[in-house]
Amino acid sequence: MKSVRFILTPLLVLGIGCLAAANAVAGGNYDKRLETYGAAIRWSDFDAANAFIKPTGDDDAWSKAAEQYRDVRVADYVVKDSKSQKDPEQVLQTVEILYYKVNNPTIRRLIDRQRWAYDADEKEWYLMTGLPAFE
Repeated sequence: MKSVRFILTPLLVLGIGCLAAANAVAGGNYDKRLETYGAAIRWSDFDAANAFIKPTGDDDAWSKAAEQYRDVRVADYVVKDSKSQKDPEQVLQTVEILYYKVNNPTIRRLIDRQRWAYDADEKEWYLMTGLPAFE
């Protein structure tokens, strides 16, 4: 009887741990998705970064908004905090972005508070707060 308990106890603990990890955040690709978005911003590739925002059906929206990003160059992108919420389909991330504009090389600092949500139908994470507002 002790040998059965000796075997079942670790298996039970392992199973509960795996279940908790699986439920911590929906869709296992969120780390990769947020990392890829960060790389797009870091390289000032705002067209690529825009692809992380859920499409609204308004094809002209990005072409109108893209103009404000044309002269922005990102010098640094540092994730300060990233945490999942009670809802496993939500992640909040705080990022510090250092940037400058081509016509004014003064480095500026922006704190970007991002909210990411998982779309279970598309099995994809989307940025709900939009691209950073570079002023």
